[in-house]
Amino acid sequence: FHLKAHPTYVSDATLADMIKTIETLSNDVHQGTKSLGNRLGSALGKGQLRLKDNFYWNSPLDGWKMPKKLREDLLGSELVISKGDAHYRRLLGDRYWSFDAPFADILAYYPAPILALRTSKSELMVGLQGNVVRDMYVNDPDWLINGRWGVVQFLNQN
Repeated sequence: FHLKAHPTYVSDATLADMIKTIETLSNDVHQGTKSLGNRLGSALGKGQLRLKDNFYWNSPLDGWKMPKKLREDLLGSELVISKGDAHYRRLLGDRYWSFDAPFADILAYYPAPILALRTSKSELMVGLQGNVVRDMYVNDPDWLINGRWGVVQFLNQN
């Protein structure tokens, strides 16, 4: 589980946040929540869940400028889940691409299968068909920036 070295945005999670979250879940009065916290704590103790931070996640570097050590760490992953607008922009190098630019072509550099979950809060988006883009502008002219829309995009490198 890769976390930020320090919060850049208010919603950024750090190692300390994750530890505190697991402790809070483990002490919850609701049995289901407590069970989840205990399972996460157990997995953490057994090394089945590893928490790591890296200053790269706080940096302005493009996805293809990922440090070698982090790239090697992700290379062994069965799936990387990337969440958030800032991470999505990093994956795209925070560059303007054509809306129909293939997600797979841009992320061909990525070292593992990746699932990008993103609520749109900036004017970057790829992998869309022209009719989808036209419909979005007709139905909601601010669709790219208002946070009401998003995408789920998957790339399997295998």
